[in-house]
Amino acid sequence: MALCFACHEEVGYMAMIFGTWHHFKRNFIRKNLVVFDCPHCETLCQEKAWSYYLYILVFVAAILLLLQMRWIDLRSMSDWRYTTTILACYFVGSIVWWKFVTQLKEPHVFWWE
Repeated sequence: MALCFACHEEVGYMAMIFGTWHHFKRNFIRKNLVVFDCPHCETLCQEKAWSYYLYILVFVAAILLLLQMRWIDLRSMSDWRYTTTILACYFVGSIVWWKFVTQLKEPHVFWWE
């Protein structure tokens, strides 16, 4: 489960989403690992790079596996069922990943921030 690096309290998935929205301008300009406030101690947190990018890699690998097993057909990818299934898998997977794998760190401060 994702724990704040400062206070070691659990940071929920929705708290991270709302915190990311609160720092939208900063997150939009940087376009890499997003920052958000811990709901308990108001410390700025950031997900570790290996945790963030490994989830994306696992998600892409899962889609490629489904393609290989012919559970998804690329010719009918415009079908709403496949698109809905992929989006549902992405969001459910990201919540599960956040709860069981993610680790947080102090954000790297760039010179222009």
